[in-house]
This record gives sequence, structure tokens and C-alpha cells, in this order.
Amino acid sequence: MSTLEKEKILPLYMILPIGIVLIFLAFPMSVAAAIYITLIFYLIFIYLLKSKDQFFRKMFLISFFLRFLMIALDEILLFLPTQSDSFIYHNQAVDLCLSSPHSFLYKYEIIIVAHQLLYSKFLSCLYTIFGCYPIVGRLFNSYIFLFAAILLYEIVNKIFENKRTAAYSIAWIVLMPSCLVFSSYLLRDSLLFFLSVLILLFFVNVIQKRYQTISFIILMSAFFYNGLLRVQNYYLFGLIFLLFFVFQILTSVNYKKYLYIVLVILVATVIFVAKYPSFSYYVITYPLRAQPLRAEGGSAYLSHLVYNDWYDVLLFLPIRFIYFTFGPFIWNIGGAFQLFTALEGLVILLAAIWTVIYFTKYRIEHNFDLQIFLLIFCLIGLLANASVDSNFGTAVRHRMNYVVFFFIFAKAALEEKRLKREK
Repeated sequence: MSTLEKEKILPLYMILPIGIVLIFLAFPMSVAAAIYITLIFYLIFIYLLKSKDQFFRKMFLISFFLRFLMIALDEILLFLPTQSDSFIYHNQAVDLCLSSPHSFLYKYEIIIVAHQLLYSKFLSCLYTIFGCYPIVGRLFNSYIFLFAAILLYEIVNKIFENKRTAAYSIAWIVLMPSCLVFSSYLLRDSLLFFLSVLILLFFVNVIQKRYQTISFIILMSAFFYNGLLRVQNYYLFGLIFLLFFVFQILTSVNYKKYLYIVLVILVATVIFVAKYPSFSYYVITYPLRAQPLRAEGGSAYLSHLVYNDWYDVLLFLPIRFIYFTFGPFIWNIGGAFQLFTALEGLVILLAAIWTVIYFTKYRIEHNFDLQIFLLIFCLIGLLANASVDSNFGTAVRHRMNYVVFFFIFAKAALEEKRLKREK
């Protein structure tokens, strides 16, 4: 490096610490913390977006600044609907910060301890670094959702091998109103979405034989922490993998290796259930216990459908799936916020219709097995959550991690239609 280049770079190293000190002096601590976490993610995103489609980069950055503005204004004006669980997680995280020794390594016991306060412990790590301000956790959640969107862009690009499909579908997802709003709360959903997308990305890598060893390690790590945050996800992802490999057995020439994998999954499941019967019983009976609790509040729906046994769960599942995935409907609207979510529900319905059109008319044969994997993840996730949720406020938040795949398939169908028309 020449002397002239060193002279140009040196002032940057001098300006950076001065800038950090000035931010602390010029703003209240909460504002300074919000600026810092925003700057950190901004630099990360600028680096990750370098090789992405130009249109996607623009839409992504618009979403990034919209999220910062929305959260900052809501901290002042409190115009977004409240989420009671957000207060619980924040208070638990503050208690952990105040009662635990202020040791960075101590806070990171979340790495080895499975605990019901896991997300609160994670928040306490952020609070230890940036201060006990809700805006810190809210911004982190919103930005980690955007991080997941970049990974989802990579997944779509690898499976469909079409940058327009990846750019336009993920651009809509990052600007989708429910994703903008619900990823900004102090809730587990954004982190769960990030871990789920990590699982999908590295599973795709394993199937496509890309860096298989490291991909498998990251896949299993993401699976482990995803289940720690929501224990039902161990069984949910187990079912998703099982159905995918059954599909491979039915359609693949090399079906024997998939048959062995299915046998391993089944044997491992039997051993786990036998070793932890009470835990397995807790998860299996969760819909029967949780559904009545979800059918409360002003935005409750289908509250008259009461479960007595698993036959009722299966019997009511179709209608519950429709309400969960596409509601609220016109006759359910009880305010301005529900009106917006009802309109978004119509857009989701349109995307779901185009998903059907894609698989019946425009499907791409290349990587078709991985497309089925995404579809299985989407539908099983929606069905599992639909069996439990009976409140639109909760449903809109829980479905956002799955309905996004309808928009990917819808854009793939529109792209194939465009290409055929041009030919």
C-alpha cells in the first residue's frame, strides 16, 4: 500500500472513534443504541447486497429505512397494535440483566441451556451490549428478518435459477405490510424465521452437494436452536423432512438411499418418544390444550369449533386453514388494522392461486424436488399453526413465515408465462 493510500485511510480510523463518542454525547442513550445497531446492520447489508439484482437492492434499502422510521415513530407515538408477549419478553430480559452477574460469557449460557426463557435470555445479551431499551430488540428483530430475506433470495436463485424471480418475489416480501409490522415486535417470530431459512438454505446445499459437511453442521445447529425457541418445531421439521424423503422415494430412481433416510428418521423418532414420553405427550397434545386459549379477544374466529379429540382437529382443519391463511374476511373486519390485513389476505389468496397455476401449468422441471420441499414446508407450517390459532391478531403474525413462499411460486409462474409469451 502506497504512502498516499495510507494517508487517505488513516483519517477514517481517526474519524470512527470520534464519531462514536459524538453519537453518545449528542443523543440520549436509547437513541445512540438504535443508531449503532442500525449502522452495524446497514454495513452488513451493503456488503451482502453487492452482488444482488439492482432492483432488489433498491427495494431492500427502502424496506430497511422504512423499518427504522416505523419503529422510531412507534416508540414515540405508539400507533401500532400492542402485543402483550412483547412486554413479557422485555421485562424478563431486564430482570435477567439486573439479577445476573454482568458477565458477557455468563449471558451466553443460552448456547448450552435449553430454557423456557431462551428468547428473553437472548434479549438480555443484546441489552447487555446496547442497554435495556425495547427499541434495540425491535430493530434487531426487524433487521434479522431482512437478513433472512437475503438468504431466501439465495435459496430462490439456487432452485429456480432466475434472478428476476428471486429479486421481485423477495422484494415484495420485505415490503409486505404484515412482515414490516410483525417483524418489528419483541417476539420470537423473526429469529425463528431466520433459523428456519438457515435450515432451508443449507438443506438445499446438502441436496445439491454444495459444501456438504459444513452445510450439514450449520443445518443441524439451526435445527437445534429453532427447536429450543419453539419445541414444537422439532416435530414440525421432522415431519417436513419425512414427507420430502417419502416424495423422493416415490419419484426418484435412486429411491433406496432415501428409504434408508426415512427408516433412520422413523427409528430416531420412536427412540426419542420412548425416552421422553412426557415431553412427546406435551407436544402432541398441544393443539388440544392451546386452541381454547387462542380463541379469545376481539379478533377471535371460529371460537365455536371446540376440540374434544384428534378427530375434531382433523375434521375442522380445512376451514381453520382457510381462515388462518387468508383471513380476516370482509365479515370479520372490526377496525382499520383488520381492514388492511383483510386486503393483504386477498393478495395472499391471489398468490396461492398462482401457486396452483405454477404447479399445474408452468412448473420448472429443474430442481423440482426442492420446489416440492419448499411447498411442503409452506403447507405443513400453515396447517400446523392453523390447527392451533383462533385469533386473527396471532394468525397474521404466525402465518407470515410461511405464506411468503406463495409469492415465490406466483412470481415463478408469471416469469415462466412471460418467457413463453416472448418465445
